[in-house]
Order: sequence, then structure tokens, then C-alpha cells
Amino acid sequence: GRLAALKQEVVDLKARPEPTVTAMPTPAATPAATPTVDPQLQEQLHNALTEIATLREKLTNLQQGVAGAEEVKQQLTQLKNDLAGANTAISSMRGHVQEMTDSAQQVAAAESATRAHVITYLELRAATATAAPFEKELQTLCNAAKNIAAVVGECAKLEQSSQAGVATLLMLQARFAVMAPPAERAVALSEAKDWTDRLKVSLDEVVHIRKIGETDSKTTPKLVHETSAALQRGNLAEAVAKVEAMPELAQKELQEWLGDARARLALEGALTRLGAALGQTAPVSLARPDAAPTTEGAQP
Repeated sequence: GRLAALKQEVVDLKARPEPTVTAMPTPAATPAATPTVDPQLQEQLHNALTEIATLREKLTNLQQGVAGAEEVKQQLTQLKNDLAGANTAISSMRGHVQEMTDSAQQVAAAESATRAHVITYLELRAATATAAPFEKELQTLCNAAKNIAAVVGECAKLEQSSQAGVATLLMLQARFAVMAPPAERAVALSEAKDWTDRLKVSLDEVVHIRKIGETDSKTTPKLVHETSAALQRGNLAEAVAKVEAMPELAQKELQEWLGDARARLALEGALTRLGAALGQTAPVSLARPDAAPTTEGAQP
């Protein structure tokens, strides 16, 4: 505003007519008088020029300040962009941290659930090591792992046997030693052609001497001997296969034993599959992918 007023004042000063000096008659010998300028007007003009110079300097400083402000503005813009990028990175990092937290919580929950599964599974294994019912232990495991479809399926298969219990390998070994001789005699009597053969079978109950190579690999005595050997090795599956290869009459005499042996095989197979199903659902820190389940020579 001051600059505009001064400019207007300068314009007004320039627009003023130059002062005229009235010519006075002078003697011819007197030189012409030099026109004079009003001192007050001269002082005003000087002050105006000084003020203009001052305003020009201020304007220059102002322009420089504006240029500096523009640079600062650009820097602020760049800073805002950097802050926006940093906020985006922070948001992404927060999401990643949240994912890691959720993952850690899930792993912790899975490990806790797996520990519960392992404990209930070991309790079930301990219960099935005897011939007592294991319905309570089976139900506990099924409830703990009810979200695992394979476990639920195996639990349904074992529901009936869990109420009555399953004979152990030791029991099957002892019972076979008692039930095998009557089965041999039953087969021998069925194959007897006359009374002399039946008498021989009866005498064999007291003492029996068999020559080496007397029987082939498919006779009942040979299969009985191989079954006993398989049971002593703990290979119940082989023992069952040997009994199933015996004549029908021998199988009939061993029907009860055969049913119990098959039930024990089914139980051992179910326990192996349960362990595999629980191991597959365990987190990395607890799972053992190198441990392959096997049913060969399974012990109760």
C-alpha cells in the first residue's frame, strides 16, 4: 500500500508543471538569471526516490523469500510424499506383524491340542494293552480330536470292541497252545479211514512220534507248528494267515480264537491309523514326518 501511494505521489510530482519564473526586465549588461527549483519540492522528490529504493530492496528481499518459500514448499511436498510412503510401509508391516501374531497363536493352539491328543492316545494305547474294556479312553480321545475326520472314523470302528475289550497277544498265545491239539485231533479223526486210524489218533494223545519229513507244508500239524512259531515272534498277522490255511474242520475248532485274533489285528491297525492321523495334524515342531507307521510284528 505504501509503495502504491509513493508511486502515485511520484506520478503527481511528475505531472506538476514546472515552475515558471516571470521575466523581469534587466539591464542589458546583466546576465540572464538561472531558474531555481523549489527546495521543498526537491526534498520531497529526494525522499520519494529514497523510499522507492528502500521499497525495491524490500521487494527484492520479498522475492527472494518467495523463492525460498517455494523451495520449502517443494521440500514439504516431498516430505509429505515420503511420509505417505512410510505410512503405507508401516501399514503393510502392521498387517504382516498381525499375520505373524495370528500364525503364532494358531501354532500355539495347535501344539496345545496336539499335546492333548498325544496324552489321550497314549492312555488309549495303555488301556488296549490289556483285555479290559477301553470305552472311556476311546471316548476321551474321540472328544479331544473330534475335528479330525480320520479319527472320528476310526472311533466309530472301535466303538463295539471297546465295550467288551480285546484279547492280548499273550492271551492268544496261551489259548492257541491249549486249543491247537484238539483241532489237530479233530482233523485227524475226520481223515481216519477205519478204527485202527482212530485208535492211532487216540494213542497220539498220549505220545506222538513224527518222523522228520513225515508231513508236507500244507498238513495241519505243520501249520499248527508254524502258527505257534509266528505267535512266539509276535507276528499275529502271520499266525492268523496260517490258521486260515488249515482245513475247515480245524478252523471250526479254532473259530473263537480266530475271531479274537482278528479283533486284535483290527485294533492294532486302528491304533496305527489313529497315530498317523494325529501326527499329520500336529504342527511342525511336534510332527515327525520321518516316522513311518508299520503293522509288521506289532505288539499290544
